[in-house]
Amino acid sequence: MSKRSEYSIDNIVNNLKKKLYLYFIHMGNTGGMYLKKQAFKDEPRVQWYGKGRGKYDHHPCGLTTPVVFEGSRNNSKTYASDPLFLDPRSLKFSIVRNPFDLYVSLYFISQEQIGKMTFEDFIKMTCCDPNFRPNIAFGESFVLSRNFLFYQIFNDLGNSTVDVILKNEHLNDGIEALCKQLDITCSLVGSSKNPPKKWQQYRAQRGVPKSRDYRTFYTDELVDIIKKKRGRELKAFRYDFEGCSDDELFVDPATVRYKIYEDEFTIAKKNTVSDI
Repeated sequence: MSKRSEYSIDNIVNNLKKKLYLYFIHMGNTGGMYLKKQAFKDEPRVQWYGKGRGKYDHHPCGLTTPVVFEGSRNNSKTYASDPLFLDPRSLKFSIVRNPFDLYVSLYFISQEQIGKMTFEDFIKMTCCDPNFRPNIAFGESFVLSRNFLFYQIFNDLGNSTVDVILKNEHLNDGIEALCKQLDITCSLVGSSKNPPKKWQQYRAQRGVPKSRDYRTFYTDELVDIIKKKRGRELKAFRYDFEGCSDDELFVDPATVRYKIYEDEFTIAKKNTVSDI
């Protein structure tokens, strides 16, 4: 074990060995579909909201009454009352992603709605325009309009609903570590930089370069805009423009609080945990 702070997975999750299930809370554009359709497709001990019920909300939230806009297909349900979420034998986890990289991903996903808009104009529209609001025609506008990108893992009181947070940048390593501790089977292939073939095809259909470095999309001005707009997310999950530390697989969720109704964010000084 490489110790990076006083924290470890066992400090965060009481009686880890007694956990039987993994419960996944999916936040958009962080690698969730890869987990659902590849890593845990046939693993009954890994659950998420609506699994096995046909069409469902991919991105439910921890609020008693979800914050949605008319016509929204996702983010409209809550997992707060899901028996699988409430089961004390479930280890609850989610994934975050560097906001700098996330904005590049959302830019390509939004191509059909924004047309030939440049990345610079995209950033200025979604981060600087005070009149930018969610709308049905621009599907990703709901994500981009959030005051806090990752609000879905907090409840009405602002407390984290998950036991551990993984980083998209080291997703396979984090999943493998958790599964090893819980003796759960997973099917891991590729990586966030080199995804499995069907995800590469999906990216290609949206015009995403096969190999891309999100940093090449930014000017100094755009970097400053994201730092100002998403400074809380960058601080909470230990990201910067260069990425994240190569040996940080997890974030301790207990040190981060976010009250959506008051838009109130607080964080402890230490929020990094060691890997398993």
